[in-house]
Amino acid sequence: MFERCDPRAFRLFLLQTHYRRQMEVHDKELDDAKKAGERLDNVVRRARGSGFTAGDVRAEDLADFAAAVDDDFDTPAAVALVFEAARDANIAFDENREHEAVRLVAQLSAMCDALGIELYDEVGEVDDDVTRLIEQREAARAAKDFAEADRIRDELLGLGIIIEDTPTGTVWRRI
Repeated sequence: MFERCDPRAFRLFLLQTHYRRQMEVHDKELDDAKKAGERLDNVVRRARGSGFTAGDVRAEDLADFAAAVDDDFDTPAAVALVFEAARDANIAFDENREHEAVRLVAQLSAMCDALGIELYDEVGEVDDDVTRLIEQREAARAAKDFAEADRIRDELLGLGIIIEDTPTGTVWRRI
């Protein structure tokens, strides 16, 4: 199975199905779980730009999560709370409520740790040419030269770099 799919995606897939229910594993479900993991990574990456560091989560912030897990190990409900925190964090970032967003990402991180879901927030090192292209794209966007910005985005994609524009700035990551 792990030769066919990402182990983290498989874990997410398993956690989204209650242990008492029968499950069938298909490529579509595994692909959906992989994309779900990437959405979690994206919100953590976004928080990193706000100086996020994991830690200091109050017990009351995790009360619903603990109740779900304590209720016959209801991991689908627990995973739903993870994605609810990710959604709410993104909304808070969009509305420039960084303190709240970072608090929600800390909750998300704690819940993922409890479920054994590893989050990838590092983008890795890039060479000077890639850094220059990212800066050129930012300059093109600032000048409203969207054709040039799109051309640079495509060039970066060819180099294995994905650019994501958010209301709080551009975020990039390796494919």
